Amino acid sequence: MPLMRHRFTFALPLLASMVFSSASSGFSLSEVLGGSDEAPVGAASTGSPMVDGLVGAVGEQLGVSQTQALGGLGALVGYAGNQLPDEYAAQLQALLPGLNSRAGSGGSLVSGLMNSFNSMDSVKTAFSTLGMDPSMVDQFIPMMESYLAENTDASAGLVGALHDLW
Repeated sequence: MPLMRHRFTFALPLLASMVFSSASSGFSLSEVLGGSDEAPVGAASTGSPMVDGLVGAVGEQLGVSQTQALGGLGALVGYAGNQLPDEYAAQLQALLPGLNSRAGSGGSLVSGLMNSFNSMDSVKTAFSTLGMDPSMVDQFIPMMESYLAENTDASAGLVGALHDLW
């Protein structure tokens, strides 16, 4: 466990610098997340109508930016992908292809960060790094669950597994 804490302690400041720095060695957060850091919610497309709809709903209802909505949802999907059985993790990735795959397109560093969400504490730390109160995780979760249940072909098994996971 100390190794994981050390790895996350190293990764978190790096993630924070990427999020809050406008220029970090040619790395553009907007390229990774599919939009401008300053753009209003829904202004830029992730390339996935499902993800765009979910990001827009979360941003509108919770009053967070597109970057915060996308990052928070990405952290939750990253955590779920690490914890769910392979069948459900694959279904979640297929339903929301813009989240982990979009973040992962920035290279192995970002992909590695997405894979480091192995506890809800790491998800809450990511929310804090994105400038949100960690308690907002509890507001994102039911929105994500209901969006998947009402707007996608998510199986009842996946929705139930997600509900049990949190």
